[in-house]
Amino acid sequence: RQQHRQIARRVSMSLRQMSEGTWHLRDTLPSRRKVATQIAASGAGSVVVGLILTPIQVLKVRWQMISEAQPAPTGSTAANVAGVRSQFGVASLARSILREEGLLAFWRGFGTAIVMQAPSTAVYMVCYEALKASMHRILPANSTSQEYVTPVVAGSLGRVVAASVFAPLELVRTNQAAGRGGNLYDTTLMILRNRGFGGLYAGLVPTLYRDVPFSALYWLVFEQGKRALVASEMPGMATPPVLHASEADTERGAPDDPRFCPQPSTLAVFLSAASAGTLAAVATHPFDNIKTRMQVAITDQKISRGVESIHGLTTMAIWREMGPGLFFRGLGLRLMQIIPGASFMMMTYSIVKRALGEPV
Repeated sequence: RQQHRQIARRVSMSLRQMSEGTWHLRDTLPSRRKVATQIAASGAGSVVVGLILTPIQVLKVRWQMISEAQPAPTGSTAANVAGVRSQFGVASLARSILREEGLLAFWRGFGTAIVMQAPSTAVYMVCYEALKASMHRILPANSTSQEYVTPVVAGSLGRVVAASVFAPLELVRTNQAAGRGGNLYDTTLMILRNRGFGGLYAGLVPTLYRDVPFSALYWLVFEQGKRALVASEMPGMATPPVLHASEADTERGAPDDPRFCPQPSTLAVFLSAASAGTLAAVATHPFDNIKTRMQVAITDQKISRGVESIHGLTTMAIWREMGPGLFFRGLGLRLMQIIPGASFMMMTYSIVKRALGEPV
């Protein structure tokens, strides 16, 4: 009850300031320096992660699209390994891609991934950090609601904004990884020709089905993991504060500023991100399979139904084709992608932020 009264009091104060004209939007927005730091840190992490994980993304998408129930059409790499899949698995798929398409095929869609991932991650992280800071001002300091509600809400809303803005590029990248289309321009033109402008956003709904719960769960586990590792006092899990208490801002005070608190080390960030990514990936993987099949299906010239119909047919088709187990096809490959991706992303992000004088 006390926490609820504190929240109501802070909200009431903000509303009163708005009515009196003493509240300004700039007071709730992060400074330009913070935004620049977040963009630089997320951009660096995106390039590193994209370079490392694009081959795994290609394998994962091809693996998900292989169907044991369908014959193997001649000339398609994914289809050629359909008969071999049940006997040899991912290794045979990788050898087949290498033999038939060459080494560079593993980085198909890398350019699109960087074009999409760097600005998408920047928008995502800036939104998350801004929402997190705003909620910290509203919710009582060090309260249960602040610790658990903030990462869930900030992560979910930040992902909705980023996914909605970059949905067309995500669709193009998925089709490139599946071996459909050519470069960025050709693949986009193919989708527009077959499905029209609305087809570029056809995968947004299943993407949000997957990404919103993934983000909520990921940030909750990640923030709690960092906090627990720093509090554990285990060697190598914490670093000194960014600023000393003697430098405290007299207006805010050291207790309310994360710069004056012990910071999680690079190792703590790495472990927290890996754990959070693993748990969130397993929980949301069925939606990843639905998203992949829907995004590839909408480029088929034979499909003329609406997006909602395609989504329903895709889900039922997966269930009829292989049963519920098919919803988890490619989980191992996705974990191979998510664990190092989340770990290296947040590790790079924290290193750059720390180097530029911002708390992790």
